[in-house]
Amino acid sequence: GVGVGVYSSVSAACQIAVRVTGQNDPGPAATIYADYYPRYRALYPALAAEFAAMARVVNKHLKP
Repeated sequence: GVGVGVYSSVSAACQIAVRVTGQNDPGPAATIYADYYPRYRALYPALAAEFAAMARVVNKHLKP
C-alpha cells in the first residue's frame, strides 16, 4: 500500500479499502463492561511487560 506508493496516505488507503458492513448496538452487558474497562486500562500498563514475557515463553514452546 502506502509504503510502495499504491496509496498516497494511510487515510486514502482506508477510504478505499475499509467499508462498514454492519453495526452492533450495545447490549445489556454494556453497563457492566463500562465498570470493568477502567480497571483493565489501569492494570494493562503494569502488566504489559509480563504479557510480552509470556508471549516469548509461549512462542518458544510453540516453535518446532
